[in-house]
Formats: sequence, C-alpha cells, structure tokens
Amino acid sequence: VNPIEGYDGLLVGAADFAANTYTPGTHHVVLEILDPSRSQDFYVMYNRKKGPNSEVGFVPDLVTVTLGKSRQVSWHQAALGTNEIANNFEKFRASNWNGGDKDLVVKVCGMTTGPPD
Repeated sequence: VNPIEGYDGLLVGAADFAANTYTPGTHHVVLEILDPSRSQDFYVMYNRKKGPNSEVGFVPDLVTVTLGKSRQVSWHQAALGTNEIANNFEKFRASNWNGGDKDLVVKVCGMTTGPPD
C-alpha cells in the first residue's frame, strides 16, 4: 500500500481467505506499508476470531497494526475498531513516515458483518 495515494478498501479475516469466500482484488487479508526510513515496515490485518483464528485471545475481531519484516517476528502497535466500540481506538498514527514531516495514519472507518466477515 502506498500511503501517499491512500487506501480505501476492505479487509477480511484469515478464515474468509482459507474458505475462499472473498473477492480477489476487492478484499485483502494483509496490507504491507513499506517505510524505507525504518528498519521495519507496518502490517495491517483484520484479526477475525473465526475458523483458523477461532482460538485467538488477543484483540479478537479488531484491525491490528504491527511493525516488523516480512516472514519475521512483528510487534503489536495498535488494535483498531470504530469509535462505537468501548475502550477502542479508531486510528493509529506513526510520526515522520518515510523520514518526512508527514505522519502515517491508519484509520478504521467502519466495520460490517456478513459474508465475508
């Protein structure tokens, strides 16, 4: 994902990917946000508690932001939902994205249920 252009799309959980109940090109499981100024990049996913993730106990059914490298350990940065969910954040901000004076902002604009969910 190129944050300069923005991303306005739909995330689905791993269960929908595993069950092939998603639309390629429309739904995404993981977003990778590269930041050449950092030694690690940001990853965004919907941590849906369903199917292969049905036993997840950490921030279930929320959008998670992690910091890491592809195929390596990543570190939890935020759990995001909408402001209608108690004790929840709707956006994540990382200062000086790409070494510049702008911040990277990841915001959940809405969450819906139903196939895929």
